[in-house]
Amino acid sequence: AGGGEKKDEKVSAKGKLIAERLARQREEEERRRLEEEAEARRIAELEAAEEAERKRKEEEKERKKQKKREKIERQKAEGTYMTKAQKQKAALAAQRLEAMKAAGMLSEEAGQAVEKKRPVYGNKRRGKGKKEEEKPKEEQEEEEEEEEE
Repeated sequence: AGGGEKKDEKVSAKGKLIAERLARQREEEERRRLEEEAEARRIAELEAAEEAERKRKEEEKERKKQKKREKIERQKAEGTYMTKAQKQKAALAAQRLEAMKAAGMLSEEAGQAVEKKRPVYGNKRRGKGKKEEEKPKEEQEEEEEEEEE
């Protein structure tokens, strides 16, 4: 019976080794699983942060576009909207005007005080003989002054 006990002890020693290996193997697998889960969470958080950042940028871009559209609509309503080509044309005109002023072709006051004469609509060939004779001299002088302006 004594020999049987030693054999049981050897088997139990082998069993302990196997059990120990299995335990270490399970612990290793558990550690790997936890690491993989942690890595997966970290990747998911990074992706979520990137998605949030992309969405924020997209919303910011859309806000800027909307603001620009509103500005254009407001300018159109005010009558001050100019396309890129119109702005370039106006800038060139202003540049030419400055060049002309610098060259002495225009006085500084000329650009500011220029008033267009309003056209006087009327018949230039009306009969001057009878109608002008009937009018007093004061009215004739007023008409002449208006025509001069």
